[in-house]
Amino acid sequence: MAPAESNRLVAVQTIAVLLYFAPKFIHHYAKQVIYTVMDPRLRTAMICPTPAPIYKTMLTCVISARRFFIRHLMLPRYHPVRKIGDFPINPEAPQEMHRYYYKAWDTDPWYVKPSLWTLYGPGSWLCRVMGWGLPGDKFYGHKGYRIMELGPQHLEKSGPGNEGWKEKGSMGGGCPMAFS
Repeated sequence: MAPAESNRLVAVQTIAVLLYFAPKFIHHYAKQVIYTVMDPRLRTAMICPTPAPIYKTMLTCVISARRFFIRHLMLPRYHPVRKIGDFPINPEAPQEMHRYYYKAWDTDPWYVKPSLWTLYGPGSWLCRVMGWGLPGDKFYGHKGYRIMELGPQHLEKSGPGNEGWKEKGSMGGGCPMAFS
């Protein structure tokens, strides 16, 4: 990759997403850690500065300590962690009519089902204090999602199973080269 202004803009916006929940006073140090994680070729292409060597040393120590802790001090999981829940409105409805919800969120609470914990737990109070979105806000898809409804907001209700959708063949289609 060659250095380009378009690459730098992508880097700036990606770093902004990564630092969304970080307090402002930590941003400078967190950016240095992000630059440390990038390999030199990517850092050059994204027109990012080279971090001080101390950041690489600190990051290596932190990752090694985390690896030791996980490998030797944590118990194994007996059940897999499920991050997406399937909550049917009507249990007799077919699988494709079920709505899906995330059980946890990273930056914005998209498709998180409002519950007592998500609205009044410790994470939600932090969101309130910082002015971030909460589950249940209409903007964040509080009703969950179906696979057929995902996409840009102006096309949200135009997939199969929605009003105005025409099934294949109902539009007079067929092979354009077929002669009758």
